[in-house]
Amino acid sequence: MTALNTDKFKKVAPNTGWQLGASGISDAAVNNFALVSASGIPTGTGVILTVDRVDASGAKTADKMERVLGVMDGDTVKNCIRGVGGTAQAHSGGAVVEILIDNKLWNDLMDGILVEHEQLGTHKKATGVEVNAGTEEGKLLTPKSIFDSYLSNQYFGMARQALINGNFDVWQRATSFVAGANNNDVYTADRWNLISDGNDAVDISQETTEVPEGSSSSMKLDVETSKRFGIVQFLEFKDAKKLKGKTVSLSFKVKSANISAIRAAVLSWAGTADTLTSDIVSAWADNPTWAANWTEENVPADLAVTSEWTTVKIEGIVLDSATINNLAIALWLPNQETIGDIIYISQIQLNVGSIALPFQPKSYEEELRACQRYYEYDYGNSASAWSGATLSGATFISSRVGFMVAKRISPTMTIANGTQINFPAAASTVNAKSVNGFTLQRAANATAGLGYFIDTWKADAEL
Repeated sequence: MTALNTDKFKKVAPNTGWQLGASGISDAAVNNFALVSASGIPTGTGVILTVDRVDASGAKTADKMERVLGVMDGDTVKNCIRGVGGTAQAHSGGAVVEILIDNKLWNDLMDGILVEHEQLGTHKKATGVEVNAGTEEGKLLTPKSIFDSYLSNQYFGMARQALINGNFDVWQRATSFVAGANNNDVYTADRWNLISDGNDAVDISQETTEVPEGSSSSMKLDVETSKRFGIVQFLEFKDAKKLKGKTVSLSFKVKSANISAIRAAVLSWAGTADTLTSDIVSAWADNPTWAANWTEENVPADLAVTSEWTTVKIEGIVLDSATINNLAIALWLPNQETIGDIIYISQIQLNVGSIALPFQPKSYEEELRACQRYYEYDYGNSASAWSGATLSGATFISSRVGFMVAKRISPTMTIANGTQINFPAAASTVNAKSVNGFTLQRAANATAGLGYFIDTWKADAEL
């Protein structure tokens, strides 16, 4: 480590008769001067040299004494701070030079120790609050401080990552949304609703090549119309209430060769809980006018986008609106970009705290199950079969289907016919449904001793 004149810890050495060189020190302003020999003087730290405390015979010369703080370079003392003790003044060649334990040396030593120690001698320990702030560098990180920081900010569960499918792993509906499927206010990747200034503003697809480190997917947004657009995720009442009054931070990764800016906001909903306006924009602009009952919790501004994956952050968002029944996390382009421009987004995270934590990925199974609380798609495994007594047109066969995950509410069901024998080639009807499952029913249309039908279905409980 390079010796500095600001070192708190300074080495000492036994005095061996050091003297100023023949030129001495010409005045009180000189900050470099030579010794006859510096042999034995420490070079690894700054040093405090006492000049003219005594003369060559050992007699005290109190009016001439000066202490000088500097660093050694061969036989030369450089970068001096003059008069750290005594009076800065001229000194004659041959003056006696010593290293003494003085108040300056001792106090600097104490100041250096107290940077990381209490006065009782124990190490200063960071608190959980200081760990959360991320700005304290001079204190010991202990298991307790780590534990306290996790408790004080509840850095687990949804407080560590309040969003679902922020890594764009799950795409139950489809992996590509183009004209006809990319209208304003439609869901694309699970939990992410498209918002746009009109329909077919942007094609959205799952991207598996242009992905950041630690991700297997990103969202690709390909401009189709030179209009603004974005994506939004909603937090239901049960989760939004857990964040009310807290400070949160939003972060995500973004990349584009053509698009230079993106904006983001956390919005709160003051209307009826879970009965929200999913088309959140009333009028598009660089900062949109939001639909009634939606309020910004932060002031949006341009976040820089580059041709490399970049993490952008909005930190220290205080969720302090009087009424917060739901939350929305919205990302959008503030400018009307050129048709064919592409932007990639991944690793979107909302965590509790005044700093944006590193992205915390979840397993695919965990993300899928969380998504299925809001939407589930069966690809034709709901089979209902009959054998035994003869079927007739009056025979109704019912089949109870259980959801993989209990839904947020009793879902909207969409049923499509798959294949069948001795049953009509038409979708079954839903005879009963709940958050846990539903019953399919279809009447036979032939006389036979056996038959079956298979349906595909979608269960939608999105906000």
